[in-house]
Amino acid sequence: MFLEALNRVLNSKRKTKRIITLVVDSLFILVSFWASLVIRLDNLSAFSNINYWLILSGLLPISLLIFVKLGLYRAVLRYMSSQAVWAIVAGTMLSTAALVLIAFFSSTPVPRTMPLIYCALILLSIGGARLLVRALVTQFTGSNKHPLVIYGAGSAGRQLATGIAAGSEFYVSAFIDADSSRHGSVVQCVAVIS
Repeated sequence: MFLEALNRVLNSKRKTKRIITLVVDSLFILVSFWASLVIRLDNLSAFSNINYWLILSGLLPISLLIFVKLGLYRAVLRYMSSQAVWAIVAGTMLSTAALVLIAFFSSTPVPRTMPLIYCALILLSIGGARLLVRALVTQFTGSNKHPLVIYGAGSAGRQLATGIAAGSEFYVSAFIDADSSRHGSVVQCVAVIS
């Protein structure tokens, strides 16, 4: 049942996937905002403060706009690269800065550590969810791939491994390298052997 739902989502239109991701990220922002307040204040009184609701009403669209402008929704999850990870980190930092600025200009007192907690929760939820989805997609779609060995663990070998990982026919099972200093190391989660 889970595999069928995952397959249905993976085979849906790109626009549908982006909308699903936007909705899920909106939920992550909402939960992270309220959780950071509740964690910091150690009670549920924040929900009754209208000023926090006003901060959130400005923070949510600004944060989503930041993530859109950084290209986070153009990245294909199954081929997520380090650029997407940097977009998540930069978006998280900018979203946290937006939270601080909105609170400052609305004259709403926000606990000093609340933005740090918010930043950590956003990074874990938005970044972690993407890494989890990528791992699940790789796990369930990679079962029919054939193993492949690459000669050379240098930059060309790493680029070739990245290209092969994007395909659906092969996966890199090992790197072979003549340089003995590379033997026993791990490149892109793959061992380098002699």
